[in-house]
Amino acid sequence: MRAVRSFLRRAFRFDLDAYFLFSDSLESGLLAEYANVYPKNLTVEYYIVEKPSEDALLIKLCKEGGYLGSTDQLVRKNLALTSGRVDRCIVAKHENQYVAMSWVALGQRVEWPPFAQVPLTQKSAGLLHLSYVKPEYRGHCLQRFLDLQRKKLLAEHGFEQSVSFVGVNNLSSVRNSMACNESFKLIYHLSFEVPGLKKINFFPKWNQENWKSCRAHANRWIP
Repeated sequence: MRAVRSFLRRAFRFDLDAYFLFSDSLESGLLAEYANVYPKNLTVEYYIVEKPSEDALLIKLCKEGGYLGSTDQLVRKNLALTSGRVDRCIVAKHENQYVAMSWVALGQRVEWPPFAQVPLTQKSAGLLHLSYVKPEYRGHCLQRFLDLQRKKLLAEHGFEQSVSFVGVNNLSSVRNSMACNESFKLIYHLSFEVPGLKKINFFPKWNQENWKSCRAHANRWIP
């Protein structure tokens, strides 16, 4: 038996992830109410990066955060792929540098990562993903304000619902997401992989739990 277990560990890779799935309505009146809300103690500009793979500031921020590659060339190559997935990157700029970024997927759900497709039932949901704030700029609630910018973009493209995923260990993002969404539930995700082959994802039956309510919307984007 010991030999069999040793063989299975070498031949197959198993991983169990737990994360929160957040959902929020893109009600136009609610978004309009907060349309001009910005951080009180930090002057920033928000805008969409038009050509991600050609933006030196975005490449620098991605590399600093450990996203999309460890070299300028690799980051640039991976950023170029985002256009094919119809992804958009919204950045917060302060003193001639990008201090935070968030990505939103505007494409079809079939283009989403496999783990993001199975637990969802909303037909007109847009996916929020990959949010990063420079360590020295954390504490200014930039993630919350970026969340508002992303949802405004989704609403402009006709989506009725936004969804996002946050790992259970990312306590800061969980706290911010609780403040900026209507409901959430805990998702367990089991992955099974044979080296060299495509990873297979499983969602245990206990993922069918009901949605739970986040806190009230009052001052949701305001610290």
